[in-house]
This record gives sequence, C-alpha cells and structure tokens, in this order.
Amino acid sequence: MFLEKEDVTIYYEVRGEGEPLVMVHGAAMDADWYKGAASILSCYYQVITYDRRGSSRSKASKEAAFDLDTQVGDLKDLLDALHLENVTIVGASAGAIASHRFMTLYPERVKKAILYEPAVVTLLEGTEYSKREWVDKMEDLIARKKINSAMFEFVQSIGVLDSRAPEKDPEANMREMNNLYHFLPNEYETFVEYRPDPEKSRELADKTIVAVGDSSGDSTYATAAKYLAQMIGKEVLYYPGLHNAPYDLPKEFAICVLGTMML
Repeated sequence: MFLEKEDVTIYYEVRGEGEPLVMVHGAAMDADWYKGAASILSCYYQVITYDRRGSSRSKASKEAAFDLDTQVGDLKDLLDALHLENVTIVGASAGAIASHRFMTLYPERVKKAILYEPAVVTLLEGTEYSKREWVDKMEDLIARKKINSAMFEFVQSIGVLDSRAPEKDPEANMREMNNLYHFLPNEYETFVEYRPDPEKSRELADKTIVAVGDSSGDSTYATAAKYLAQMIGKEVLYYPGLHNAPYDLPKEFAICVLGTMML
C-alpha cells in the first residue's frame, strides 16, 4: 500500500489486528528488514512496517527533503492516515533515532518505544569511545563525493556479521546497495549529528526501552545505546545477536519484543 504525499510516496505494509506496533528500519534497509519478525508479531498485534522516504519503494521527488524532522513527519502522516493515535514503536539503529525523535515531538502518540542499538554517537563525545574523528572523516568523504569510500567506512562501523543470518536474495542486496547510496549523501548527517534532549528524554524514560545485542560487546552503536540508557536512568535489555538482529534472528527478536511489551 502507498501513502501519497506532495514530495514522496510512502510504501507501507499492515499485518494482523489488534494493538498497533510500528517498526522503523535503519540505514540502507527497508520494510523487508522486519519481514520475519513482523510476521510473528502480527499474530499478536497490528504490525505496520514501511520504507522510509527515498528507500526502496518509497520514491521521493528531486526536491524532497530528508532531514530527521521531515522523516518524523512521514511517520506522523502515516499514523494519521491509518487513524492510529497511541502506538508502540520499535526502531533499530537509525530507525531508533527516528523513533526517539518522534516520541519527543509527539509523546501523546507513543505508548512505548523499544530502541534497539540507537546510533546516537553524539553521546560518545568526550568519552573514551568518542567517534568524532570517524564522523568528521565520513562527512569529509561524503562532501567530496567519495561515496564508495564512505560506504566502506560505514559498513565497517556496523561490525561483524552474524553467521546465523538468512541469505539475502540478489534483489534485496541490490535494494540495500541503492539505499546506502541514497542514505550517505542525503540522510547520514541528520542521523549521525542527532543529539537527544536530556530533559525530554528523561521525562519519557517510563515509556522508553533501550536494547542491545548480547554479542555486540563494546561496538559503537551498542555503546551509544548504553550511554542513552544511562542518561535516562534505565538499564539496557539484551536481545540475542548483533546490530542487525531484527533481520538476522527474526524469531528471537520477535520473542524479545513480545517479552518487552509485557514489561
């Protein structure tokens, strides 16, 4: 299904019935990243997945904006079109940033937000885990249009791949490659420079769950997630797997989300 907007057509899918659960994908991915987990979760919830603007089937015009608040506006418009007022959001990586921003702008629309390894690297500045030098290097490569080099650096930042992940078909690999070429020059900066408002984040702590992969160790995004949890006074939850657990281990991820929903 599609939501027609002035500058973009948002592709979305709805599975199941009941309490609404929205899943927001990360960089280079699309709604299919959650396909396995969403199929399981749809036995218990109405699950909404979508391609963020400019990704895969959500075609944007040449004049379209890709800043974070514009993307958050897409999510609001999608919920409005579906007549959904109070939802649970599951976001991973960059999708967790979009989910957190949505919650701070529209707290009345969010029942609970599960943020899986949110890529809030700004929280690492001034610590031994600071990624400022890496961020500056990435932004320089992108500014000089060295996208292939930036792509290599970005993929390296995600860390090792999970050997248990299902094999992707060539079409999915091509979509993700194209999405990464879109993400780096158009979206990278708005996500990597995101700074959660400490006061607002603490006000929303009761409805915020921060989770990381139990095999992620001290990887960049897992460490950033732990700093976010510390900032709002919460303990992190550990889900099986690594950064791409929503796709790599869909059954395990879905079971963990179900358990988290009961907290």
